[in-house]
Amino acid sequence: MRFSFCIFFFLFLITSNATCQDLDSSAFENISQRINDQTLLIKLNPSNSIAYSRRAFYKNKIEDYKGALEDYTKAIEISTKEPANYYYRGLVFCQLGQYEKGILDFTRTIVLRPDLSATYLDRGIAYSCVKKPDLALKDVTKYITANPEDSHGYYNRGDIYEKTGNTEKALIDFNKAISLDSTFNNAYVKRGHIYLRNKQYSVAISDYSKVIEADSLDIQNYFYRASAYRKAGEPDKAVADYEKVITLFPNFDKAIFELASTFVELKNFEKALLHYNRYISVNPKDRGAYALRAEVFDALGQKENAAKDRLKAKTK
Repeated sequence: MRFSFCIFFFLFLITSNATCQDLDSSAFENISQRINDQTLLIKLNPSNSIAYSRRAFYKNKIEDYKGALEDYTKAIEISTKEPANYYYRGLVFCQLGQYEKGILDFTRTIVLRPDLSATYLDRGIAYSCVKKPDLALKDVTKYITANPEDSHGYYNRGDIYEKTGNTEKALIDFNKAISLDSTFNNAYVKRGHIYLRNKQYSVAISDYSKVIEADSLDIQNYFYRASAYRKAGEPDKAVADYEKVITLFPNFDKAIFELASTFVELKNFEKALLHYNRYISVNPKDRGAYALRAEVFDALGQKENAAKDRLKAKTK
């Protein structure tokens, strides 16, 4: 599962959890039955902390986060010394973007079970999400020390380094993650971003291409590769990637805009106009787009339309 607020891999979520969308109807019904089974056990014994904990786990699987929090909290009230309940509740808090609360629960877990190294990784990720990189690096490095063969530790530490501007160390960690797991797509993407910023376009393209080979329907990586192709002076290949993005996701307006701009670079003003029109139809208040379309109108000899767009660029 990916977090919309702070995009990292939480160890437990990689290895054990699935999103509601991943569950077919039979699996969903099976989990619902398990929830019912635990509810029955709770009715028979309201002090059954294990039943609350198990029910919380299943509720989390079907994205009933509120219910999961309530059940983990109840389990903790019954059994205050059980570290797993704090840990899993911390994960749920992080899924909801409540990272400070997640950090508190991970800390409680570590107090009770300091040997559970995964908790350091998850707390480190949460620290990074609340912009405490020093604490984040300390925790994730502690996890790596205990788990030197786990690619996820290096990936997450690399992500923290990248966010703090230390791209050299980030690159070392992404390289290590890939050496441990050659199928780690996110590490290729992150490394590709660094190569792109460093103007190492050919290796950036190679990394994005590697991910596209593994997942040909992920539009973001076509978009990233298109940007690399443009900067590498290969606009024709960029056009192909932008068009692929729009084929897969017709409403990706940023790709439409960049495709129009690439056609300008190719001096294909008719197609540039077509795509600026399409972009402006869904972004009518973007004054910059009117200014750019005005230049296309000029190139096509449509001076009156160019003048109108320049006026819109000033007044919209």
